[in-house]
Amino acid sequence: MTRGRRGGSVWGIRPAAVIATLFLSFVAAVPAAQADFVTKKYFEGTLGAHATPASGTAYWKTNKVWRPVGYLFAVWFANSSTIQAGYKQSVSANPITTQGAYGYDWGQCANLENFPVSSVTCQIFNWYA
Repeated sequence: MTRGRRGGSVWGIRPAAVIATLFLSFVAAVPAAQADFVTKKYFEGTLGAHATPASGTAYWKTNKVWRPVGYLFAVWFANSSTIQAGYKQSVSANPITTQGAYGYDWGQCANLENFPVSSVTCQIFNWYA
């Protein structure tokens, strides 16, 4: 590139303007890239008997529940058309995990016992975690 009389390029573009533009492009792209991976703890604590908290809707891909081993729990995805998908239940797996790309839906976890269970975490992800 050849410099003109005032320190700009032949095309009238100043190097400082190019650097500023590239910097701003990078700054704008970084938050967008970080926003791609979303996770949400939609329940944490003592889950009542037969309780089924829900995550809220988004394009989720993985739904997990952690709790003390020995209690029957389940996880799944559901949508406004009352379609349930990816149902998994277990008394021994920890976490219980279900995965799938079922569209715009929410995740749910459930305590299938007849009594409350403490130390429960239900978490959902928009990637295969």
